[in-house]
Amino acid sequence: ELGLPTENIVVADSDERINHVPLSHVQFDMTEPWPVLDQFDVILFPESLCIALSNKLEQEFPHTEKQNKDLHHTDAREAELLAAIIKQALDHLNPNGVIRANGPMSHPNVIKLMQKIVPCEVKYERFLMEIKMS
Repeated sequence: ELGLPTENIVVADSDERINHVPLSHVQFDMTEPWPVLDQFDVILFPESLCIALSNKLEQEFPHTEKQNKDLHHTDAREAELLAAIIKQALDHLNPNGVIRANGPMSHPNVIKLMQKIVPCEVKYERFLMEIKMS
């Protein structure tokens, strides 16, 4: 629909149901070390980025409820987890490429902390995050 040849698209997902898609694909957990991949112009994280971060935090801090106004004790850890994922994505991004994430993203303080760990340009709105190399 967008005029892109399917051979230029690689789908990466940990859901085994992705195998029915006629595109080349790679399965891996984005919160773990990434496999050897090519460089990409665009890396898209749907709501699964939020879900992956929430799942990791829930494992580390069970029954902890996030606060919306102030920095919560899990925010520093969330920033570290997000930074690890973004760092790996940036390592697989072409110099002029962009990372986009969709969904109810982290508290703005988490994004600021993440930027201190991984220097990058971030355009951030509550339901969209765009990241480029600094």
